Formats: sequence, C-alpha cells, structure tokens
Amino acid sequence: MNKFNSNYDEIIRLFRDNIKEAMNDCGKIGTANIVKETPVLTGDLKSANKYVAGDTSVIFVNDKNYAGFVNYGTYKMSSNPFFNRGLINSLDNFKSILLKYMKI
Repeated sequence: MNKFNSNYDEIIRLFRDNIKEAMNDCGKIGTANIVKETPVLTGDLKSANKYVAGDTSVIFVNDKNYAGFVNYGTYKMSSNPFFNRGLINSLDNFKSILLKYMKI
C-alpha cells in the first residue's frame, strides 16, 4: 500500500519565508529610489528615509517632521513629491521581486 506524504507544511513555510524576503528586498529597492528623488539641502531629509518590512507588507517612512511639507507642499511652497516619485519608480522592481519570490 502506498503511503501519501504531505509536503503542505514545508511548502507553506517556504512560501512565507519567501514573502518575508521579498518584502525586505522591496523595502531596500523602494528606499533607494526614494533617496534618489529626495531633494538635498543638508542631507537630513535624505538620510531619514527608511522602511519597515513585515511578514506581508512594507512601510516606507521619513521621520523628519517637515518631510510631508516638502512632499505635499504648503500654501506658501509648491510640492516636491519625492516620496511618491520614488515609489512610482519602484513599481516594476516590486513586480519583478514578487514574481521571483513566488517561485518555490
């Protein structure tokens, strides 16, 4: 009699590990592209671009209190959407990374 050995748990573990790695790679690429687009006066704004990779998501942050004013503008200052441009420039890379890691 043939005994069936399930690899389900191993496949799920590999899939989860791959997704975590993909999120980390997306974070690195996205942050690099945001840094490229960040305007520089003193370098403080550029050096404050970071990411936090979770199990299934990536959060991009800039913890300078004026980052939002630069990105979105104010009534006295036009916007310079460095954050948006950096992420938009990363979309093709994100797709490639996710497709690469979806292979088991």
